[in-house]
Amino acid sequence: MAMGIQCWNAAGTKTLDIDTRIAKFFGSAQVGHAYTGTTASGTITDSRFTAYSGHTPFAFAIETSFDLDGSSCVFSFAGNVLTWSFPNSVSGTPSTRPATTFVYGIC
Repeated sequence: MAMGIQCWNAAGTKTLDIDTRIAKFFGSAQVGHAYTGTTASGTITDSRFTAYSGHTPFAFAIETSFDLDGSSCVFSFAGNVLTWSFPNSVSGTPSTRPATTFVYGIC
């Protein structure tokens, strides 16, 4: 007998199975002028980004301030390091580093 989890909706369509990818959240962070001052970039190192074969790391903003200059937090990954940055940041201009809360993990 096969083991695992399977779920169906009311119409009888399978919506979740053993091979369905589900996001695994590792944490959250708050960046931007209100939280990190003049810092325009930073990193988070987490060995779990590379610990699970076949999974892809992710990060996305769940709350951010409005910015007239179009600056927003950008995320990238290299191995087990998540880098966040405000590429359009202007030193001394808080509005170019809007307060941003983001979550990160793998899927």
